[in-house]
Amino acid sequence: MLEIYVLLILFYGVVAADPEIAEIRVEGVKRDEARISEMLGVRAGGPFDSEALERGIREVLSQYEAWGHPFARVDVEKVALRKDGLHITLRVDEGPEVRLGAVRITGTSTREDLLLRVLDLPLGELYDGREVERALSRLRRLPFIQDAVPDLRYNLESGQGVLLVRVREIRANRFSAALGYAGRGISGELSLALHSPWGRGRTVEARWTRREAQADLYLMCREPWVLGLPLHLGGEFRTSLREGYSRTEWVVQAYRPFRWGEVGGSVGWERTVRGSAEGGAWGLGLEVQYEARDDPSVPRRGLGASLGVRGYPGRAEGVQVRVRGDVEGYVPMGGSLALAVGLHGGMVEGRDLSTYELLPLGGAKSLRGHWEEQFRDLRVVWSNLELYKELGAGSWGFPFLDVGYAQGKVRWGYGLGLRLRTGAGRIGLDYGLGPRDRLWEGKVHLTLEGRF
Repeated sequence: MLEIYVLLILFYGVVAADPEIAEIRVEGVKRDEARISEMLGVRAGGPFDSEALERGIREVLSQYEAWGHPFARVDVEKVALRKDGLHITLRVDEGPEVRLGAVRITGTSTREDLLLRVLDLPLGELYDGREVERALSRLRRLPFIQDAVPDLRYNLESGQGVLLVRVREIRANRFSAALGYAGRGISGELSLALHSPWGRGRTVEARWTRREAQADLYLMCREPWVLGLPLHLGGEFRTSLREGYSRTEWVVQAYRPFRWGEVGGSVGWERTVRGSAEGGAWGLGLEVQYEARDDPSVPRRGLGASLGVRGYPGRAEGVQVRVRGDVEGYVPMGGSLALAVGLHGGMVEGRDLSTYELLPLGGAKSLRGHWEEQFRDLRVVWSNLELYKELGAGSWGFPFLDVGYAQGKVRWGYGLGLRLRTGAGRIGLDYGLGPRDRLWEGKVHLTLEGRF
């Protein structure tokens, strides 16, 4: 309705002169009239701005949703142009106060009770549109959910609302292959991830890495909401083979989910072989994760962070402690640009550590202008800076700058990256250069990721 009055004013040739608002009245408000008037974004004595007024009306409606009035309306009842300026009258229809009576989910093959736990919306409370949107964001962050659209329906007799959430799933199981070349040979990685197989929300992952005389294998399985409790149980197995060294670890994990992320603990056993010496030790771990990215697999906005600590008090050489922290932020820059910033670091403390027990730095997942695991140290830190440019059809390109610190020196690299969506899957190509590399001496990282 607002647009009709704006067109009338434009027709009479008034807006071109930026008419002053002489009076703006808000009728029908039953609570906090001063706050509602302030939200409108236009004031008596100021110039008329139709876009600001429309934004203000949307903010008012959002506030009413937070107050439990999701069916509130704001109508432009009257606009009059007089000698002293514009006189605008708005009428608010607050609508009924709604309490959330039930939530229903349709369009998904995953068990409804699991998704309802992710939403975590309390029944019987006043409907809060902002809280509902935060809950839907948690649902959309699941790897097998593409979108979730709310539809609130009101029952006049009970005074309660039923929230119908229409979910659209995607093929979330992923297979990826990576190939790297850095002048010292070829490295490769194969990985498989299954998300919510058989509709039960569980996750299964496997990853195998091979380079030169080194090999790594990683297996993981996690079961959510065990026995209907807010408890995720999982297990990990990993083994690393190096020249004259091998390490195998079994870990059992338990996580408590929260709206903002999760907190978990773990207990495990590791076995190491160094030359002819062999030993085993049990360990304890603690991990905290915060997740507010719009899509953890391909984020464009938001923040994600994690902190993990794992100690091995049973080692014959003495206690060994490993700490790892990661923070990643994504900021839209307007148009088709987005900025990605990552800060990562870790440390290891212990006696009689093998070279392979030191923390690695360099390669496709840290400093792309250097060889895989080119540096190792007790403490490492690095940062990645990328500027995304969307190319359309789910593809994007970006320049990147990687800066790290290891072995008492600052290490850095730079280059270009490309992600192309094709019929066979998403193809990724990164070309990284070190500070002394000539243009043709870069490190190539090629990946292919498909969904099924």
